Amino acid sequence: MHTLKKTFLTLALALAFVSAEAAQNTGRIMIPESKLKFKANEDYTEVTITGCTLGQNDYRQANGKWLEIPSKIQGVPVTKIGDEAFSFAGDSSYKVGLWIPDGITELGKTAFYYSQFISIRLPEGLKEIPGAERVNDHIYIDGCFCKCSAKSINIPSTVEYIGAEAFYYCKLEEAVIPAGCKICTCAFSDSGIKKLTFPKGRIYFDIKLKLINDRSLSLPFKDCDSLETIVIPKELDVLYRITNYGSPVIYDNLKLSDFIMGDKINDNFALQKSLKAVNVRDKYKVEQGRIRKELGSGKIHRTEHLHSFLHRTKRPLRRI
Repeated sequence: MHTLKKTFLTLALALAFVSAEAAQNTGRIMIPESKLKFKANEDYTEVTITGCTLGQNDYRQANGKWLEIPSKIQGVPVTKIGDEAFSFAGDSSYKVGLWIPDGITELGKTAFYYSQFISIRLPEGLKEIPGAERVNDHIYIDGCFCKCSAKSINIPSTVEYIGAEAFYYCKLEEAVIPAGCKICTCAFSDSGIKKLTFPKGRIYFDIKLKLINDRSLSLPFKDCDSLETIVIPKELDVLYRITNYGSPVIYDNLKLSDFIMGDKINDNFALQKSLKAVNVRDKYKVEQGRIRKELGSGKIHRTEHLHSFLHRTKRPLRRI
């Protein structure tokens, strides 16, 4: 009798799992190869998506669902979304998400600029979200999700770098920052972010001043006027580096509140207090302190150059 009950229970769980999986699959519509532009590398082992030709009818049929990028094209794995591949894609008349499968590990510059998907699912394994880049006085490349309409974009735990203005003016409403991540100048500035969650562990702010000695123009969370909830674990450790034309700029006694600005923060004393309670440390000073400590302990010869010490002890000089 017990064996029969156990069999029925196992069968019921299996059916429930199949039903849930089927429901998830019916929520995703695979984008046909004919609606994608793509190219292979020289040995035809990897494919890059370079554009799409999705139209209004495609978005209407996918309303309320996800459009999914295929993980393979003609049997070859898709590993990269190219520059501008989905810029201006989507249709604001329909609520359509874009599902990027695991296996895609690289996003191109301005890949989703001004796109109008309601949600974008990013894959685990992704390490970098490209930021803005000034090529010369006349050419400026915008961040990957600049002016994107998606309110929901997950940031995978594998992401190590969020470039300058990567989410600038994006309608993203919530961001969970991965541990070990470097966040650059104006990465989330002027975005629609409402909730920000910091990780347990270390993160880095890498800020290049836009104007001499004007830090307020270059903050990673500048003018986030909708931001009202910030989750700050006790284990959070923030290092920062501020440079002006490549030279370090030293500030004393900075707090987490010095890197985040917004109207709702200005009106919330409790939130201001919690941000000011978090000390942040200058990466340059931390590194110098480590060197002085090891000098004092005799681990570094006083006449020895830092690079010689790192070579002698087989310790790489990590780029942060």
